[in-house]
Amino acid sequence: MTVSEIIQTEEVKSVIENYRSMCFWSFPDDFMPKNKRQLLLALDSLERYGDRVAYQKAGEIRQWL
Repeated sequence: MTVSEIIQTEEVKSVIENYRSMCFWSFPDDFMPKNKRQLLLALDSLERYGDRVAYQKAGEIRQWL
């Protein structure tokens, strides 16, 4: 799977939407990763600021890279 395909998956979109207020408070309100750099930044935020489930989701998505 390419980075573009990963970014477009429902799993990535839903985890960002579900954790927007907890993990992405410093990002623009409509943030959605558009490239690998932004995806890695989003995964870092999930791991740093999220709960256990967010951390696990970020790990699953990292394995796709």
